[in-house]
Amino acid sequence: MYRKCGYSLIVAFFVSCLPGNPVLPERLAAPQLSFVDLEIIPDPLRGYRDAVHLKWEFKDNAHPHTYTLLRMLPGDSFPDVFTGSRGIPADSTDFYDDLSGYAFPEAGFDKVVYRITAVDTVGRAGDTSETCTVVLAPQPLFDDFSENDGCLHWESWIRGGVFSQCGIWRDSLPYYWKSEQMLVFPLTDHPAAFTACLPDSLLPLANGRWRYSLNVSANAAVSLLLGEFNVP
Repeated sequence: MYRKCGYSLIVAFFVSCLPGNPVLPERLAAPQLSFVDLEIIPDPLRGYRDAVHLKWEFKDNAHPHTYTLLRMLPGDSFPDVFTGSRGIPADSTDFYDDLSGYAFPEAGFDKVVYRITAVDTVGRAGDTSETCTVVLAPQPLFDDFSENDGCLHWESWIRGGVFSQCGIWRDSLPYYWKSEQMLVFPLTDHPAAFTACLPDSLLPLANGRWRYSLNVSANAAVSLLLGEFNVP
């Protein structure tokens, strides 16, 4: 007796579901970056130090996730990220760059170049802004503070008409007192000399250490000197 054996053919279909390309939003447009001024920021080691204050606007309808700043110091080949310049919160509109110990030029002018880009939620950098160039000049020279008349004296060797302003304070910002801005046209081979006298209401100054700042600007170049003097 023969038994007929039946065979069942089982066919398995393997379907591979490959994801399609995700639909990503358009890359973010470039923010508009501008230089505000050289300003003073607290420093845990030195008390205070100078910083480049940058500001930007972003008019794209899309909302960035973060911002990234790029900087090129004299001697660098191209703008690059630096300490604290990556992952700037999306709700920020300005940044204080302390130049990481960069020294002002002793003569001539140095250019520091900045650019900025917005980063979207998937980590893509958008278009990079146009360059924002800060021209740094040699720092002014502090002469002295005269207790007799309550005046500060300083000078600058920047050529042309030089604008300058000074401020003094004791232990905290904002300034306790700030002078009016002055404009001086120095003679050839002479520095621009400045004098700012404190109002009578501040005199005599209390004994101890006082901090001062000297801002100068001329021909689109800027500089800032921070220092201290003592009142015995």
